[in-house]
Amino acid sequence: MILDKLMEKKDLLAYCVARKKRLIANRKEILKLGNPKERELVSERFVGRIYELNEIIRIVKENKLKDASKQAWKKVLKE
Repeated sequence: MILDKLMEKKDLLAYCVARKKRLIANRKEILKLGNPKERELVSERFVGRIYELNEIIRIVKENKLKDASKQAWKKVLKE
């Protein structure tokens, strides 16, 4: 997986920004195709992924990646 190879903050940030741009472009193309119900479902998924990338970008820029990772792991262990 590509995320396993992103060890430095700048690499992770660059990947997230590039992925976000690609998702936005792909979403625009998908909105032109198919029936409205399917487009809406796919669009919602893209919006969710873009939101997640925005959160990762924010966390990385605030230098809180290690803390956020620890909190996420603790949450997983509780469930």
